[in-house]
Amino acid sequence: MKRGNFVRELVDADCYLKRHGKKHDIYAATYIGPAVSLLRSPFGWRITAALGIADLFLLVSLAHVGARLVSLEAIRADVDAFSPSTLLQELLQPLRW
Repeated sequence: MKRGNFVRELVDADCYLKRHGKKHDIYAATYIGPAVSLLRSPFGWRITAALGIADLFLLVSLAHVGARLVSLEAIRADVDAFSPSTLLQELLQPLRW
């Protein structure tokens, strides 16, 4: 979740900015409850974008490997082999968990 979206959710949940720090901000709830410390990212936007792209590449690669394993199991069981829908199912598998 991006920092801006999280801050919006905190504000929507009736939290307010208690203290603005150099490395993090402290948000507190208007009701009695815990304070939330929100750390700033130590990386620049280029490194963050590169890490996001690498994460997506890893996710697609693992989905491809999972789909290939499903197709190998299907070959052994004499069922339909690899299809694009199998790759899509393997890509969406973490969302179903």
